[in-house]
Amino acid sequence: MLFRSTATTVVNAALETAYLRDLMTETTSRSFEKDPTTGLFRCEPGFTGSDCTQLKCPFSMSFATSNIEEDFVFTPSTASHIITKWPANGQETTNGKQLQCQKDTTFDNQHVYRECGGRGLCDRSTGECKCFPSFTGEGCRRTTCPNDCSGHGQCRTDANSFYYIGQTPKVPYGTQIPTYSKARGASTEGIYWPLLKYQQCHCDAGYEGDDCSLRQCPRGDDPETECNTDRGEDIQKLTCKFQGGAKKAFFQLRFIDQFGGEYDTRPIKVDVDAMTAAENANSIQDALEALPNFAIPQVEVDFDDTSKTDPKIDVKFTDGHNTGKQQLLMYKAKSACTSGSQPLFRTAGANGDLTCTVARIALPDGDKYRESKTCSNRGICDQSTGRCNCFDGFFGLACDHVNTYI
Repeated sequence: MLFRSTATTVVNAALETAYLRDLMTETTSRSFEKDPTTGLFRCEPGFTGSDCTQLKCPFSMSFATSNIEEDFVFTPSTASHIITKWPANGQETTNGKQLQCQKDTTFDNQHVYRECGGRGLCDRSTGECKCFPSFTGEGCRRTTCPNDCSGHGQCRTDANSFYYIGQTPKVPYGTQIPTYSKARGASTEGIYWPLLKYQQCHCDAGYEGDDCSLRQCPRGDDPETECNTDRGEDIQKLTCKFQGGAKKAFFQLRFIDQFGGEYDTRPIKVDVDAMTAAENANSIQDALEALPNFAIPQVEVDFDDTSKTDPKIDVKFTDGHNTGKQQLLMYKAKSACTSGSQPLFRTAGANGDLTCTVARIALPDGDKYRESKTCSNRGICDQSTGRCNCFDGFFGLACDHVNTYI
């Protein structure tokens, strides 16, 4: 049996223009009917060319600002809009050579939408952009990260880097504009156009550099500068208060080491009734020293339970791995996943059973902290391996020890 393909004219409600549709294949023809006046095809959305056989590529916001006086090339509807110049005479200012052109259009901030964002070439056979080096994404809408962060970091947009996921700038809209982005007549939202277009590497702990390819070397105290006034150790005080009449509690501490690694202790138990001050101090000390990767090899903890409702905790960093000022400990009164903690970490109060604030105890007048210098200033850091090549007479992971010759 032979079937004959027939065509019928169908009206497109959105474009109010007839196009051809094959009844047998139920597929739409790539081209509208020819314009009887010009003889040209009227192409369906997504197609272009004299015969509508070429595909369009995705559009994205251009990286470069447009010539606002001639942007009708991309947005024909703006051709007749009024142009306002500053200065009004259309001449650059003497101070700063500034000249602005403004038009009452959607693209008031001058970044128009362009095919492939103006940072790639459109492959008309596939409708996909072939982005120039250093650009990627649909419509070449964002930059790549150097060397894909070398496998030792995350590639994040400026939105994530500066404002973090789910957060917004302090002043989303209005007239307050950072100094580096000030421009007369530009609305505040105009300075946020690059937040999803530019990306940068956020390196894993122990790595640095634009592409996270460089290893960090250990830091330590310079053994040649030790003196009576250069032996200060960082002491941090936790001023605490039990909530709701509680006398025992679990909490956690977060520590950030010299390489930027973040570590959370296991839930720490304190009990001012059933445990002595020494036992409470040991509970905290053991949890801190148990952090992985030798984050805190040794630490001294003092627990003052003179007040059963307002205990005080001193944490003193004494190990050579933790010289200089450490980042303040972060106190966590409750766990985000109580049933997943080990040991089980539940609190009776909504905000925890024990709340604490952390502050640094200042050194006595005239005293200085021990240095925290790369390779202790007594070696050269090999950033390909993250190891220190110590000068003669010095040794240790951070070159912080001196050989004794007999």
